[in-house]
Amino acid sequence: TSSSSSDIKLEGSTVGFHFHGLMEWTVQPGFAITGNAGYRVADIQDTKVDNQSATPELSTDYSGFTFRAGMAFYLPKK
Repeated sequence: TSSSSSDIKLEGSTVGFHFHGLMEWTVQPGFAITGNAGYRVADIQDTKVDNQSATPELSTDYSGFTFRAGMAFYLPKK
């Protein structure tokens, strides 16, 4: 059997903004749970396909809500 696939190169640029809030909950000394919630505004009006502009222009929107959760470990104080 054979498999065929083609790669398409998409590129473009724009100015975007990202607004977010952070939180950190200390569970015990040296360990915390972290979180981040925000919104990103980023819209590429002329996305190029294989370095060529499409007609009509192809728009790519990266806007939307963002969420992140994590853990933080701290070295002990001397």
